Amino acid sequence: MSTLYPADISSIVPKALRQSGYYYVVLFDHACRFLWTNTVFDRKYPAPRSKSWVGQSFAIFLHPDDVNRAWEAGDAVLKANDLLMELQVRQKAPRKSTYDYGRWELSSLLLENGEKVLLAVGHDYTRAEKESSALSAFQQAFEQVINQFPDGLYQLDNHHRVMTINDAALKILGKRRLDLLGEDIREHFNDTPYQNFWTHCDFAIQSKKPERFEQWVEETDHWFAITIYPTDVGLTILMRDITEVKKVQQEHLRNETVLRSIFDSSTDTFLLISPQLRVLAFNRKASLNISQIYGRETYVGDDFRTLIIPGTEGDFYDHFHKALKGEATHLEKDIVMPDQQRRWFRFHYYPVYNHENELIGVSFTAADIHELKSFSELIAEKSKTISEISFNQSHVIRQPLSSMLGIFEILDPRGLDPENRQLYDLLWPLCRQLDTIIRDNIYKASGRN
Repeated sequence: MSTLYPADISSIVPKALRQSGYYYVVLFDHACRFLWTNTVFDRKYPAPRSKSWVGQSFAIFLHPDDVNRAWEAGDAVLKANDLLMELQVRQKAPRKSTYDYGRWELSSLLLENGEKVLLAVGHDYTRAEKESSALSAFQQAFEQVINQFPDGLYQLDNHHRVMTINDAALKILGKRRLDLLGEDIREHFNDTPYQNFWTHCDFAIQSKKPERFEQWVEETDHWFAITIYPTDVGLTILMRDITEVKKVQQEHLRNETVLRSIFDSSTDTFLLISPQLRVLAFNRKASLNISQIYGRETYVGDDFRTLIIPGTEGDFYDHFHKALKGEATHLEKDIVMPDQQRRWFRFHYYPVYNHENELIGVSFTAADIHELKSFSELIAEKSKTISEISFNQSHVIRQPLSSMLGIFEILDPRGLDPENRQLYDLLWPLCRQLDTIIRDNIYKASGRN
């Protein structure tokens, strides 16, 4: 049996809704056929089969996959008292083969005859849906990209709630994604070791500038380089594991300390000089000598030409340029110091290369050999004296001795009287012994055994 509806059924719709310039307002009967549509709806969705929607099923308006769900919702509202339901459906776009997105609120109105009609109030959210879909697609693509990052990356809103976090960050933090998304991260990491981290976060927020620092995590014995970027909606945090880099740096520091201690314990003056004659490095002895000679401190970057002792420029440039060509050279020179004292030095020039075999400068070493030279000269003087003694022994003293030995060689002791024979027997062995001593001294003085 068909139901009779008032001719002016729209009168049961509240005036504010009837006159709305934004919302779609539609009345349906219990079979979900159109009873009335407002101007906003008619303007956006012209009736496809006649000049009016009245009497047509809402099925021709909806996407086929949404018809049953809409039917069930409308039926539930009509059977209940004061039930309000929200429904999102795809509705046929006018003059297109596509669908718009509509969001509707369903409620019931009671007619004077006791019958109920379905009141649907909705609006188009196609643009919002498309933007939401695009944003969702972007979010998925973004998460795929950041999950390929080897570094940890996550984003916090202005209340420190986790908005996005990649797999590397989850591994670093030792948490699951479900445990952190939407949660205030401070509730998970609020103990003492993380106070330094939150301090840097506060600095980034206040200064609106990136904060960069390094942090050691005791639980895992790992070092991380952390950069915090402030944004309008919160913070973006990048974490890079630099544990291996730190180990290399620490080993390098230990080696450098050992080398520096050896370097500075040397009694020789050492400087590393760039091809542009700038000081690249120097040891403690060099700093001390330059301070004593010139009365000033030495710094990396100083012009070495101001440190060359006057009168030695020619030798220095000659050997320096040879070293720049890859030749190691040295020389010994007696030079006049700025205090007018003369001293002997041994200079070494070595080309220095980096790990890529590129020349980076010249190693200049100056060793004070004045005492060594003085000692050598003393030794030479003593050697000369010994040579003179040896000469005297070999020529001056030995000449009369040789005459005596010659006489003893031609004497026949058997023809001597007892007194002369006694003298012969006494002097002959003494002359031979003296000759042996002189010969030994000569051999020793000449360096022979």
